Amino acid sequence: MTAAPGWRGPAGRAVADGPPPGKPASPGVRYGRPDGAGAADAPSAGDIALIAAQLGRPPRGTLAVAHRCPCGLPDVVKTAPWLPDGTLFPTLYYLTCPRASAAMSRLEAAGLMREMTQRLAGDPGLRQQQQAAHRDYLARRDAAALAAGTRPPPPGTASAGGMPDRVKCLHALAAHELACPGANALGREAIQAAGKWWAAGPCVAGPDSAERPAAGGVRVAAIDCGTNSLRLLIADMDPGQATLADVVRRMEIVRLGQGVDATGSLAPDALARTFRVLEEYARIVADASASAIRMVATSATRDAANSAEFLRGVTRILGVPPEVLTGGQEAFLSFTGATAELAAPRAGGKRRAAAQFPPPYLVVDIGGGSTEFVLGGGTGIGAAADGALAAVSVDIGCVRMTERHLHSDPPTDAEVAAAVADIDPAARAAGSHARRPGRICHHRGRHRA
Repeated sequence: MTAAPGWRGPAGRAVADGPPPGKPASPGVRYGRPDGAGAADAPSAGDIALIAAQLGRPPRGTLAVAHRCPCGLPDVVKTAPWLPDGTLFPTLYYLTCPRASAAMSRLEAAGLMREMTQRLAGDPGLRQQQQAAHRDYLARRDAAALAAGTRPPPPGTASAGGMPDRVKCLHALAAHELACPGANALGREAIQAAGKWWAAGPCVAGPDSAERPAAGGVRVAAIDCGTNSLRLLIADMDPGQATLADVVRRMEIVRLGQGVDATGSLAPDALARTFRVLEEYARIVADASASAIRMVATSATRDAANSAEFLRGVTRILGVPPEVLTGGQEAFLSFTGATAELAAPRAGGKRRAAAQFPPPYLVVDIGGGSTEFVLGGGTGIGAAADGALAAVSVDIGCVRMTERHLHSDPPTDAEVAAAVADIDPAARAAGSHARRPGRICHHRGRHRA
């Protein structure tokens, strides 16, 4: 058997981003460069801009475009095992396409990871394949570190996705298979189950398409301001098809709610950080020629004594006031977004989650200042609009808990115990309002606007 160029087996150092020897590429997607060479592409400035739009943040430590979607955009990047700031980053292959990522999230929500883990435990052949995938990943990551002039990750550092014995992240397994066709059997299964996520066209607009929406589309902008983060989405909406095509996605950590739990007011520095990012977002929205903009704000501004100052600043920058959501409104929008994704059709038009996990659904939306527990009997905006929701909003969020209790790094046992003592009664109070759901959905940081 002839080895692929650069391949010297799982223990070798010179491992190309192509298939292991004798392994076929997964069907249905195009691998590597358009010429089929399978080698990773050095990212251009345009690639970096597109990847930033896909991720909603500047990419870090990008070594190469490891795979391109059939639409031509990057969908997997090869990331340095050590980031520029010296942080260890074990995930060598990272899935960047938001549509591919959403497809994997739907499969995870439908229970595919649990099913795969059970099969791994009972199928020696599959277990052997994943052990080989695990060794392949480690070898490629070590080679990437050495090529970048850094040391390999410490011995014992996990590979990705739970390999070799469990399945913990379909995104990581699929990214490995896309970048290295034939290397990851379970990644290949996930890709095949996800369907043609690229069929609707590019997930983000390139430089040539950002000037105007597609025919029949309306370009709109949404800004979601939470306690911790500030998110921007500009999308072309097709009212007839009820679809969105992303043009720009951005996310910046502004920590608007810094100190609000202790002082009851938004700090001047926090307001200044938020307004600076909003000014940048306003320029992006203007450049994209969005016809409408909506901004919503959540827990921090609900609780702040000086929220009027925040409202004035936003109105000055954007030309429209923000909508400060009540806990109930936040719960409504969170449930709508989370369950619409669960119920989205997969290949063949079937709705995997709704079939395997009948309602009711419990959505748990963990924010910086508050957490919403929302129980509903259906999916998407129809279920939410019918009013068939039981919702509880509690002032237990990651920023609030960190500022209140977790002052050490790492937190001490006493600090963790204090946080748990704060969280448990709130969770029990929320649980008293809900009967047993058919499915629990963790919802974090999606657009509510």
